[in-house]
Amino acid sequence: GNPNDASINEDEDLVHLYLATLPDNQSYNNLPRRWDDEKITKYLTGTSVIHRIQNEKIGLANDYKILKERALLMESNGGNDKNNENKLLSLSPFPTYDIFDQMIAAVSSRAFDNLGDDQLEALVILLDLFNHKRGVSSKTTSDISYVRSKQVTEGGERRGDYSSSIIVTAKRDLKTGSIPSITYGAKGNSQLLLRYGFTLDNNVEPDGSSNDIVEFYSKPNGEMVELKRGPKAYTYGCFVKALEMYLNTSDKDLDRGINHDNNHGSHSGNNANDDMEDFLNSCEEQQGIDDMFGCGGIDDGQFAVGLYNDDNDTCGLEEGESSDNITLEIEAINNFIIAIQNAREKYTFSGNELSTALKGKTSSCEYFCALLIISEMKTLDLYDLASMLVRRKLETEENSSDHAKDDIEKFKSGLDTKYGNEE
Repeated sequence: GNPNDASINEDEDLVHLYLATLPDNQSYNNLPRRWDDEKITKYLTGTSVIHRIQNEKIGLANDYKILKERALLMESNGGNDKNNENKLLSLSPFPTYDIFDQMIAAVSSRAFDNLGDDQLEALVILLDLFNHKRGVSSKTTSDISYVRSKQVTEGGERRGDYSSSIIVTAKRDLKTGSIPSITYGAKGNSQLLLRYGFTLDNNVEPDGSSNDIVEFYSKPNGEMVELKRGPKAYTYGCFVKALEMYLNTSDKDLDRGINHDNNHGSHSGNNANDDMEDFLNSCEEQQGIDDMFGCGGIDDGQFAVGLYNDDNDTCGLEEGESSDNITLEIEAINNFIIAIQNAREKYTFSGNELSTALKGKTSSCEYFCALLIISEMKTLDLYDLASMLVRRKLETEENSSDHAKDDIEKFKSGLDTKYGNEE
């Protein structure tokens, strides 16, 4: 026989031994694409991931269909493959969709970037047992480091080619019986839930930036802006972009004939955008906008709100500035606030059910969904409060409502208990 046959059979035996170590099919049931529509609707309506789940389901089904059709075509051609590139497609019988789904779940949740040949992803035995660790609560992001080793010649010199070995190094002393952790990267809870089937509490980096992003739409199928939570450098641009999005909406309303007080002169959309950014920049210079946008304490339900105090001056509003511009800026902020409140109300998993899930089993899909929703709601609340503070400064003493300050104080005081953390 062929002397290579023994080597091939040995490699196949090793592959089968490794496959036997993978979790069973049921262990991937926390992946939202495996949930029925009722469960998805109950736990994820309102989140930034719900529209992606259906796309994943459709995409996976289409991939399976294409591969199976090609396999059947090869079989009808006698299994011929001139380039010998489609050995897996010659499997007979072709794997069921459930097995295909299980293997995709295993690869997507356990493969490592750049550890395979040609820098491709690779499944690495033992290394795939380590859990993900990230966030401000972690002293470090990884307990170990790993790298693919270089081939070594008989003389002990390292060549440019990589070997099939992975060098794993502990970064610190590890206790007996402990499971070392690694980091999958700075991934948001939506990414973690879709790919791995879990989320993290307090998924915030040491610099105060949250890894979670809210995909915020001005209207269904309309313009989208990513709302982020963290220091000013991480958050400020999102805030400005969101407000400009609603300034543009105001411009369209004006074009459709919505009347404003023409005694104040004409309005230019670009001037309104520039005025808004200049206003926010001037407030930043005077009061330190980092205080409001910083993430310190946000996850405890507290916000630093010293940015706009009653004793501040006009905070960058020029004397004689067109009140038409100011009116449209306030209108844009009001529209943004309304949209934020509407977005918050879209979460179907809320109230007592949300609080109960947070106190329940920490490995359940309900718990993971609750963490995702809580993080998104905190981000929405940050922008809601920021908008109210900016609006209060834009309003003149004559036009501001007497209860505006009380509304803000009530909003701030309610943050301590609204996320199921009440004592």
